[in-house]
Order: sequence, then C-alpha cells, then structure tokens
Amino acid sequence: MKKILLLSATVLLCGALVQTADAKKDYRGGFVGPQANVEVVTVAQVKKMSDDSKVVLKGNIVSSLGDEHYIFKDATGSIDVEIEKNRWHGLTVTPNDEVRLMGELDKHWFEEPSVDVSDINIVQPMTE
Repeated sequence: MKKILLLSATVLLCGALVQTADAKKDYRGGFVGPQANVEVVTVAQVKKMSDDSKVVLKGNIVSSLGDEHYIFKDATGSIDVEIEKNRWHGLTVTPNDEVRLMGELDKHWFEEPSVDVSDINIVQPMTE
C-alpha cells in the first residue's frame, strides 16, 4: 500500500513539474511578412484623424523623451509616441532603423496628439 501511495505521489509531483515548466515557456513569435489590409499612414495624415483611430506608421524613432515617450518622424513630420516596456519584446532600435508602429491615436484637449503603440517592428530592407 505504501508503494502505491509513494508511486501516486511521485506521478502527481512529476505532472505538476511538467505543467509548471510548460507554463513558463515563451510562446511569442509567429508570422513575419506582409499583412493584408494594413495601410500605412503618414504623421501628417494621423494628425487629421479622429481620436482612437487605429494607425500604422512607418519611419524612425529619433529620440527619447523619457518615461516611455519617444519622438517618431517620417517625411511629413513628427509625433509623440508612447511605447510601454512590454511592447519592445527585446527589440533594440536606433534612430537609423526604419520601424513600423501599430497603435491608436490619442488626441487631448490643448495638447499635441500622440500614438499609443501596441506593436513595433523593424522594417527589413527588401532583397532581390
């Protein structure tokens, strides 16, 4: 009887360890490539859009304003973007890197509009 109890406890403990290890796995990743129905807009266009509009921008993050705020710039102008730490996913970006930002436009009374970024990717140059 003791052997059965010991064996049962061992099986339960092993099962719990497997579940714990599986829960800690990082399942991030997925498809990298063109997206359907995603239209990139310019900073000038974004500034004319309504609050809470979903936007996709392509350009460069040129400087940090501190506290998760950055200046994003494209050929038409610049805008404040907020990128929370968990959105970077280990990505390192310099002002020389062209990036694609997906997010939501925030318009405030008496303040310049900003974009709350939900996803950031470095734009890979097209190869022939």
